[in-house]
Amino acid sequence: MTQKTVTRRGAAAPLYVQIADILRGELGGYALPPGTVLPSEAALCRRFGVARSVVRQALAILAAEGRIRREPGRPATVASPRVQLCQIQRSYWL
Repeated sequence: MTQKTVTRRGAAAPLYVQIADILRGELGGYALPPGTVLPSEAALCRRFGVARSVVRQALAILAAEGRIRREPGRPATVASPRVQLCQIQRSYWL
């Protein structure tokens, strides 16, 4: 997750959606084991060349989907598949 990734400012999708899609692709398929610490917000800002608020919006989307866990004062981590399943069930009222 250290390579420089290009986002398109003129694209139809906002930058935070593009970043969330890129990170979702990297998290998909359980390539990173649950509990793996994600790069800091500052590192993601440098990687994507965007402001911190944009990275925070992207991480908020992933947290709402249950793909990552965010707690105040702690780094974001990859959520376990069970947490992801619970979030999906809750979002569809199952």
